[in-house]
Amino acid sequence: MIENKESIEALLPEISLIKDEELRQKTMEIWWEAIKEGGWRVADLERIPFTLLISGTEINLITHVRAVTLCSLRLAETIEHFYPGVISVNRDIVLAGAILHDVGKLLEIQDPQPLGEAATSSYFWGYFSLPLRSSSGNNSHYCWPFERRR
Repeated sequence: MIENKESIEALLPEISLIKDEELRQKTMEIWWEAIKEGGWRVADLERIPFTLLISGTEINLITHVRAVTLCSLRLAETIEHFYPGVISVNRDIVLAGAILHDVGKLLEIQDPQPLGEAATSSYFWGYFSLPLRSSSGNNSHYCWPFERRR
């Protein structure tokens, strides 16, 4: 696999669902910067565990990000289905947010190792945010923060 920003889209094809070209490119750029800064290679990404809380997990970060992305898209579609004309969801923002939700793990996880072996991290945090727009044009965000220190 060629190591460049575009190779990320091969691992995360859901990036292509982002219609806004600028947002799609920025999403890939953030992944690329985290890969470089974390000392990883694109080929390493499928070996990174999706969590450090489950010892020996066979679920990797890429599979997890793809699953969360598709779940988030279906959630957005479901919200618009049940609240037609009341809530509209910007799907591009939902997709970018889901694709980026764990990109920080590339900087937090240390000692690249085969999937399932112990990895280490001293601190990780995150949040889930769903941007909503009501029919009156008001914007709001529902955020659920979480934090864990080790």
